[in-house]
Amino acid sequence: MTPPPHLDTVLIDRLSEGAVLLSYKRPRVSNAFTPQQCNDLREALIWARDESAVRVIVVINTEKRKYYCPGRVLGGLDLLCAHPDDFFQIPFMPLGPVPEGCSSYNFLKQMGKTQANILLAGERLCAQEAYVGRLITTEVQAPTVEESLVKIGGYSAEVLQMAKQLTMDAMHDVEARKRADVLVIFEGGDAG
Repeated sequence: MTPPPHLDTVLIDRLSEGAVLLSYKRPRVSNAFTPQQCNDLREALIWARDESAVRVIVVINTEKRKYYCPGRVLGGLDLLCAHPDDFFQIPFMPLGPVPEGCSSYNFLKQMGKTQANILLAGERLCAQEAYVGRLITTEVQAPTVEESLVKIGGYSAEVLQMAKQLTMDAMHDVEARKRADVLVIFEGGDAG
């Protein structure tokens, strides 16, 4: 096992041989993503990828239930668990800037118009609302999360990769069918 790198904005801890915890270390600035943090996260993920025993990567912050991370990181995760006391909020409307393309597009696609608009307007979604809106995978208590992830980290890497690939293939197939249905409707819609 190669020791993890020492990074300025991301802390790497092993939960077990197969599970790694990546913690953001910038709660004073609400874990605002900087180029340095992006580079540190990339380096941490590359290290974890190259460790053959690592099967699960957990991303959290160093202050419990406060300031997770920017939404663009959420989209790249396979499972997203939240504590019942957690909430989701984006700062665009309260701070004044126009929402950027990632959350504006992905929230609508992921959660639907109503809940996406709630977030884009600067309102909070509690963990239960985020679960119902398909923003998170599940709502769990903290010890349960670590136990579950350590358990998943002990599974066969090959089986985990196959399951992930099957899920991705199915998701792409569903998206392709949706596009084909829209094309058929568009082509057939001008009959009169």
